[in-house]
Formats: sequence, structure tokens, C-alpha cells
Amino acid sequence: MSGSIGEPVRRKEDERLLSGQGRFTDDFNLHGQAHAAFVRSPYPHAKIRSIDTGAASRLPGVLAVFSGADCEADQLGEIPHDPLPKTKFDLKLHAPEAAPGEPVFIGRHTILPTDKARYVGEAIAMVVAETKALALDAAEAVIIDYEPLPTVTNARAAAEQSAPAIWKETPDNVLIETFFGDSEATEAAFAQADHVYSMAFDIGRVTGVPLEPRSALGAYDSETGHYTLYAGSGGVVRQKREIAAVLQEKLANIRVLAFDVGGNFGTRNRVYVEFPLVTWAARKVGRPVKYTAMRSESFVSDYQGRDLQVELELALDRDGRFLALRASNLSNVGARCVSLSPLSKGAGIITGSYRIPAAFLRARAVFSNTPPTNAYRSSGRPEIIFAIERMIDTVAHEFGFDPIEIRRLNFVTPEDMPYRNAVGMVYDSGAYEAGLDKALKLSDWPGFEARRSDAFARGKLLGRGLAHYVESSIGTPVEQAEIHVRRDEQVIDVVIGTQPSGQGHETAFAQVAADWLGLPVDQIRIVLGDTDIVKVGGGSHSGRSMRMAGTVIVKAANSFLAKAKGHAAQSLEAAEADVEFADGRFFITGTDRGLTIFELAATAVERGLPNDFLSTVEDNEMHTPVFPNGCHICEVEVDPETGHIQITRYAAVDDVGRAINPMIVDGQTHGGLVQGVGQALWEQCVFDAAGQPLCGSFMDYGMPRADHFPPFETELHEIPSPTNPLGVKAGGEGGTTAALGVIVNAVVDALRDYGIRDLKMPLTPLRVWEAIHAARQA
Repeated sequence: MSGSIGEPVRRKEDERLLSGQGRFTDDFNLHGQAHAAFVRSPYPHAKIRSIDTGAASRLPGVLAVFSGADCEADQLGEIPHDPLPKTKFDLKLHAPEAAPGEPVFIGRHTILPTDKARYVGEAIAMVVAETKALALDAAEAVIIDYEPLPTVTNARAAAEQSAPAIWKETPDNVLIETFFGDSEATEAAFAQADHVYSMAFDIGRVTGVPLEPRSALGAYDSETGHYTLYAGSGGVVRQKREIAAVLQEKLANIRVLAFDVGGNFGTRNRVYVEFPLVTWAARKVGRPVKYTAMRSESFVSDYQGRDLQVELELALDRDGRFLALRASNLSNVGARCVSLSPLSKGAGIITGSYRIPAAFLRARAVFSNTPPTNAYRSSGRPEIIFAIERMIDTVAHEFGFDPIEIRRLNFVTPEDMPYRNAVGMVYDSGAYEAGLDKALKLSDWPGFEARRSDAFARGKLLGRGLAHYVESSIGTPVEQAEIHVRRDEQVIDVVIGTQPSGQGHETAFAQVAADWLGLPVDQIRIVLGDTDIVKVGGGSHSGRSMRMAGTVIVKAANSFLAKAKGHAAQSLEAAEADVEFADGRFFITGTDRGLTIFELAATAVERGLPNDFLSTVEDNEMHTPVFPNGCHICEVEVDPETGHIQITRYAAVDDVGRAINPMIVDGQTHGGLVQGVGQALWEQCVFDAAGQPLCGSFMDYGMPRADHFPPFETELHEIPSPTNPLGVKAGGEGGTTAALGVIVNAVVDALRDYGIRDLKMPLTPLRVWEAIHAARQA
């Protein structure tokens, strides 16, 4: 092995991206392409009485105007989202009074509806014209007669019996109701408890706002009957399958390409209606059709995230040991159910990092007149860790326990591993208390009081927060890797089915292959993003990429070396047992006779073998989850006169298992925690009482900026996972998972002398100032 695993190798892709050589969807153009624009519903809930496209169709430069009736006439299908997690170890959600595995009504996702609009921003009609400007003008000329209907956007309100029904198939709007844990054991533990405390949390809705708005370019070849789609996503293989289903086409007739993707965070992990629509429209008008969303469209029609209502009740004994937990999670899936991953993943870690012997959980999902929610960075885990860490800080102060010591007392220990929690999830490995100790040291915990005194002298209130997290990483269980020698270029191609959107796959995956094949990283080329090449792959989500791709790359590399060793023995006229491999070279033991991988590939002609005689393809199926974990500590200064919050220190210790590239992991930690802090302090999708979204631009939606943050202090706490050959867990989501809880704990700590015990996110200056003002008036 070359030893590149574990090294902070500079990212191979950065030079291309920084020099403007990236290949994002909107960078692609095809000869003769037309442009699409969409007519979107201005109503959150309304019957579609009629659509008049006549005036729009007659405008100069307009090629076609399509509605849901046209889609029905061509017998286009629905998007088959399949939102229920499918691995063997996911918690199995089901419909009310149903059983796991029985069908769940998720709402029909026709690509243009004919019956109702179910949220503001839903696409109702599509215009195709010679230019984007002409298409936008024509979209204004489409006349739609709506009959407004009663609206509900809030999850609790949607679950009320009096709420308007989003779908007639679910008159109460509840599509999921599942119970986990042991009710009797939980009730018995509560009956014996010395302390019981309850809290409720409204964890608001956010949106991913990736740097690159969604874009799609569709083409159709009438001679071959083949469709081609350029569209950034979390994985082209799934997109191909789902688009084929909508178009009612064979998989062989669909090609999907996605190379560089400008951010995802889960926002792009499911097909959007525009993707099959531009592909279908290309056939209808006989020309390629392109669509790129404007930011204002993205704000109202991207898949959104979070939006969970949590009720927790914790039972403790007199020493502070946790005895049992009751929980209720209510997820707002929006107008259609795109993904139930957040509800399932969050349910699985409801007990957090702690030994809680008994728990009982009710998990529900409801429809509402809002855009669908999708898995959003760390999919369901930040919400639950926020709730449990807020609960622990609160009970510590309410009942007189030290917040650090109560955590120590209740941590799952290394000796407990593998640990089965109270709802049946099995944690693989971790040393939680050791991670806590590292974080305390990194944060200079003992120096806090001096810093607090200094802040007070300047008229500021300094608060300190701590949050420990555990999160689960599972994801689609199947991945495939191909290895091909390109002897003319002196590189090895590794074909893989995950899809990067800034994570550094081209470098980190190359490090794994280089290590196993004994080659420099520069001689490994990662190939992805084209379904004519990539046949199998689960894409990037749930922190699966490094673990799934790394494992199958190792499997393929071992298979490649075994095959190559036999060929090397033949070429060297030696017994296979006498041939060794090191540093990219096969050689006869005890001699200098040998062949490099590339020299071996060059023997194909003289030996009468095909050029790809060394090529190897391996599949791997892996269901076992891993559980990254860590501890974050931050300090914030609050200005009591304005409510302004300034983060002054932030320390993060994360157990990602084995870190393939620590520099990339560190970058992921920085990005993840900034994303989580964004939700804690600024971000929220707000709807008014009439169901209208109030956040349609960056003027209305707060985003974190670089000057909001101090330099981060980060450290890895690598406890390898026993579940895979690399010992990898996941490194892209831990920063987000801890950030919500650590920020709110810090702000509440700063305001504790005012009697403030909790605050709802986001902690905007106005919300903080109002809380302080109310406390002063009390």
C-alpha cells in the first residue's frame, strides 16, 4: 500500500473548479435548444377549474404550452418516490393501524397536476419558447382559473380533525403513525422516578439554498428513441430509474448526466418535475429544452427540510440516572411525501448518546399545503439531538445536577459496544466520554469564567453551550465499483455510483484506490455521473459515500489484484505463489524481475488478450449502520440591549471512524456546523396565516456569513467502526447534528439570570430582545 489513506491530500478537483472549468448543468448547451418556463400556483390550496393556453401559444417564439392534461394524454406516469427507508436496520414506519410493509399513501406526484394546486410554487403549466425571456413572457399569458380552498401549513394544525384534507385518501392528513419501544417498561420506570421533566420543541422548516439552482437540459433522438438529460442530483442511477418510470420508457432509452453539482444537502436527492418535463418536451417540440430555476423559484419549490414537532418527557432517579423516555415526533412532509428518512432516522437515535433503559416513541407524519420536505443534511438527527441535549441541559439546571457530570453518568460506554438502544438500534463503536474530555480541553473550559467577567465588563452576556451527539449513517445499501487500466494514459479509472456535490470524492476515493493499488493518487481517476458508464450506484446521502464507495473500491481492488497476479505470473513465467505485489508492481520473490500494472496491461497484444483483460467489476451490499458521534462546545456573547448574538468560540471533536482525508473531513465539519448554526440563529421558511410563503429571496431568508464566525477549533477522535474494512463511519453531517443544540444551550446559558429557560429557533436578535424585555417587565 502507498500509505495515502489518512493523509491530508490536497483536493484534486479544486484546480478545475477554481479556474472555471467545472461542468455544472447550466454550463451545458445543445444546438437548437429551446427554453422552458413554468407557471406556478399563487395559491397554497386551490382547485384547478380550467387552464387557457391560447393567448400564450400564439405569442411569437412560443413552441408549445403544456398542462397536466397533455401529460395525461401522453400517459406519463407519476414520480415513484418510494420514501420509506429500505435497509434491514432502518426503523420501519407504517400507516396508522397498518403493519410494516403494507402500502402507504404518499400523495400522487404527477408532474403537472390536473385536480388541485397544493402549495404556492407548485408547477401547473410549462411554456417552451425560443428564448428564456420569451418563455417567461408567455408564462404570464397563461390564464388559470382557480377555486381557492381552505389551507393548512402547520403540522399540529394539519393533524387536527378540523383541518382541511390535502388528499381525499387521507382525510385526517396523517399518512404515518408508528410506535417504537416498550410502553409497559417505560410506564413502570416513570412510576419509580424521583424526577420527571417535559419539554416541547417546534423545530422549524428550512431550505437548502444550494449555490447552484436546479437546472435541467433534456434532449431526444428521434432516430434511436433515446432521451438524454443533464441534471445535477445526488445520484444519476436513481434519477434515471425514476425518469424512465415517468416517461414510461425502457431504462436503456434513458441517459442521465450530472458531473459537478453546486451543493446538495439532500435538496437534490429526489427527482423534480422539471427533469422529466424538459426531457418529454424535447420529444414533443423536436428540439432540446433547457430550464434553470431562478432563485425566487427555488425558494418556493425546492424540496425543503426539517419541520418537526417533538415532545419529550424524561424520567430520572435522585442521582441523575436516566430511567426512561417518552417521545412524540410529528413530521410535516408537505403536500406530497418525498422522503420519510428524517422521521425514521430521528426515531432511531431518540435516546441520543445515553443509556436510557426504556423508551416509548410515537412517530407521525402529516400532509400540509407546503412544498415537500426531503432529507436535509443529517436527515432527522439534528432535530432529535437538539431536543435531547436541550432536555439534558434543562433538567441539570432544574434539578441541581452538573451538566457535564450528568452526561458522564449516563453515557453509553466503550464496554457497552455494540450497544442496542431502547428502540432497537445497535451502535457500532464509540468512546463518548473520551470525546467529551477532548472537547473540554480544546474549548479551554476552565477559562470560561474569566471570559464571562470580561464580557460583563463590556456590557455583554457570555454564555456557554455543550452538546454531545450520535447520528446514524445507513443509506442505500448497494454500491458498485469498476476498475479499468488505461495504459496509454498511465491511469486507473475507478467507476463509482455516488455523486459528489463538493465533498471531495475525486480525491478521497482516489486515496483509497491508490492505497490498495500501490500507486500515486494522481494516477487514479474517479469516473462518475454518466449512466451510460455508471450502471449501479446509490448516490450520495445519509453520510454513505465514503463508507459504501470505500468498501466496494477495496473489494474491487482486491479482486483486481488477484486477477492481475495470475496474469503477472504467466507473463513472468513464474508460479503464482512466487509472485508478490508492492508499490504498483508485481515481482518474483527475491528477484528484481517484475512488471508494473501498466506494463502488465501492455502485454495484452502479445498474449492475444482483449485490452480490458484486467478490468474488474464488483458489487457490495451493506446494510449495517454506523454511528458517528462527537461533542461540540461554543461560547456566545449576547448584547442585552439589542439581542444580537456573536459566536466567540467554537470547538468541535468528532468521531468519524477512520478519516481517509482529515483535511477534507475538517472542511466538512466547518461547513456542517455553519449550516446547523444557520438554522439555530437565522434560517426559517415562514408561511403566513393564508399559507403564503414569506421567504422568497435572500432579503427574507437569513443566511450565515463568514464574518458571523470565529476560527473553529476542531479535532478528530477516531474510533474505527468494525462494520467495514476501512473502519469508516461518516464525516459530512456531524457538524450540523450538534450545532442546533450547542448554540441554543449557549444562548439560554447567557440569559439564565433573566429566568429564561428556553427559546424557539431561530434565535434572531428580535426574538432574543423580546425575551429579555419580557423578563425585565415580569
